[in-house]
Amino acid sequence: EIKIAVPWHIGLYRQTEFVQKSQQLWRGDINWRTAMSYDATRALITGLQQKPSRTGVAEILSSEKFIANGATGQVRFLTSGDRK
Repeated sequence: EIKIAVPWHIGLYRQTEFVQKSQQLWRGDINWRTAMSYDATRALITGLQQKPSRTGVAEILSSEKFIANGATGQVRFLTSGDRK
């Protein structure tokens, strides 16, 4: 099985609140690593709020009903653990 990473591009999200606030804070453009790190952090926080344990977070993140609001919109995962 081959998997590839598809980078986020600021040009597609320039008008979002996340990008605008980030540009104000950092006084410059952000990159895909910033956006993906933010999404991962939001997902982890959402999981911890619902079930604050290692197994609880794993259970929440793998649930079909899991949704977190990230830089790119809704963050969801497939049962395989890959991002939807």
